[in-house]
Amino acid sequence: FALTRAEVDAAALGTPLARSVFDIHRDGDALVYVREGCTDVDAEARFGLHLYPVDADDLPDGRREHGFANRDFFLGERGELESGRCVAVVPLPAWPVAAVHTGQYDGSGRRWWVEFALPAGE
Repeated sequence: FALTRAEVDAAALGTPLARSVFDIHRDGDALVYVREGCTDVDAEARFGLHLYPVDADDLPDGRREHGFANRDFFLGERGELESGRCVAVVPLPAWPVAAVHTGQYDGSGRRWWVEFALPAGE
């Protein structure tokens, strides 16, 4: 993808696509999650990432019945917590994405959740 975690400069990414506990940006073929003042609790919660395609036929057979691709992850798999800053870079699929539903959850349920469309099904 266009950015590595170390190269992420949230200011250069511009206005986020969505804001909650994390700001979510788009950079080329990736979603970039950024949180300043990040804690170990923020970093340890699992991220939920559901990608809804423009065309359901783009989904693998096992996901078509659900209508989205599940790309859940932990920060350590896609990013890092360093000096109070969490950053994760998650590549988008090759197929056009119409909508993104994402957030974090833990043993008590959802911590935060946002839903947004990608312009023109990018």
